[in-house]
Amino acid sequence: MQEIEGEQFCSWQEIERLIKKIAAQVRKSDARYDCILGITKCGIVPARLLSRELNIDAVQLVSVRDKTVIKSEMPVLGASKRYLVIDDIYDTCTRWRTRWQGSTSTFAFA
Repeated sequence: MQEIEGEQFCSWQEIERLIKKIAAQVRKSDARYDCILGITKCGIVPARLLSRELNIDAVQLVSVRDKTVIKSEMPVLGASKRYLVIDDIYDTCTRWRTRWQGSTSTFAFA
């Protein structure tokens, strides 16, 4: 991992290693998900890679612009479905947890 002016950059090999590590943690938890929700822009690639590692075919995108969920572009979420929400920045999870609070769906954040 390379650091430039307070930002960290990963090689593709490092990204693959981290995805495998997250997938192993999800498998170890015995949780099962029906769909992966990738937060745009930067959650798209990790969402796709995790879908491959976890054998989850359903991947939907949640559109975000200027740190705001674009409600008109939200996918229809099934009430009985379990979703794994993927973003590339961990500190934003609080925002997403608040957004889906009160939903009857089940969400996990990675």
